Amino acid sequence: MFPLWLNIAYTLFICVLAPVYLRQYGATNFLWFSDIALFVALVALWFENGLLASMMAIAVVVLEVAWNVDFFARLVTGANLIGLSDYMFDAKINLMIRALSLFHLILPLLLIWMVYRLGYDSRALAAQTILA
Repeated sequence: MFPLWLNIAYTLFICVLAPVYLRQYGATNFLWFSDIALFVALVALWFENGLLASMMAIAVVVLEVAWNVDFFARLVTGANLIGLSDYMFDAKINLMIRALSLFHLILPLLLIWMVYRLGYDSRALAAQTILA
């Protein structure tokens, strides 16, 4: 259902991001919903699992859109709206680390597209509530 190139590219991205983030931020960083969604989306892509895609969409799409609004507002106007993306403008953080965080731009679109392709699984809200 999903193009093989997407699965491979996404997998390679995770293979780069995971060790870099682990070294930079430590293992607890992976407990953020965005990071959990990043990894679970990988599994959902490979197994074409609508439940996992639906769960992650419920968990993070609204927050990811807020991150995007905050990021682009700061990028375009310099205004700090809510602070979700402040670290993206912190010169003390390595540019490569900040570049890897641009996954926030793609993740909500990917999850919405996955749910569109796989269909929304009505068990997702209950499952995501338990996971959270």
